[in-house]
Amino acid sequence: MLAWLVAQATHVFLEPLGAPEWVIKTILLLIAGFPVILLFAWTYELAPEGLKREKEVDRTQSITQQTGQKLNLAIIFILVLALGYFAVDN
Repeated sequence: MLAWLVAQATHVFLEPLGAPEWVIKTILLLIAGFPVILLFAWTYELAPEGLKREKEVDRTQSITQQTGQKLNLAIIFILVLALGYFAVDN
């Protein structure tokens, strides 16, 4: 129900703004794929040996702290790039 509502809102708000059809389709595909990605993220964990089921990972050997730090740095880097782009653009 919520995905349908978001899809309708996306279509209603982006179409009058002149957004290309591929933008609307991409957003709809992201909305449709989100539950699958969320389930995958809850089920598996990235370990030094590769992808493992979350239940099989020993909490003392977990690298979620390091992975979280890498993700934080990546997000900060992307935000700095976006802010730099908008500063130069204006």
